Amino acid sequence: MLLRRGQRYGKEGRYDLAEQAFRTAVASDPTNAEAIANLGISLANLGRAAEARERLKESLRLDDTN
Repeated sequence: MLLRRGQRYGKEGRYDLAEQAFRTAVASDPTNAEAIANLGISLANLGRAAEARERLKESLRLDDTN
C-alpha cells in the first residue's frame, strides 16, 4: 500500500510526499529493494543526488534485477 501511494505521489510530481511514503515503507521492511529504489528515485527528483545514488546502490545490492 505504501509503495503504491508513493508511486502515485511520484506520478503527480509530489516528490516530497513520495519520499515520505517510501521512507515509511523502507522502515517497515528494510530489505524491500523496490521501496529503496523508489526512495532513490524520489530523492533524485528532489535534487538530492548523492543520497539518491546511495539508495539505488543499496537496492541493487539487495536485488540486482530491480
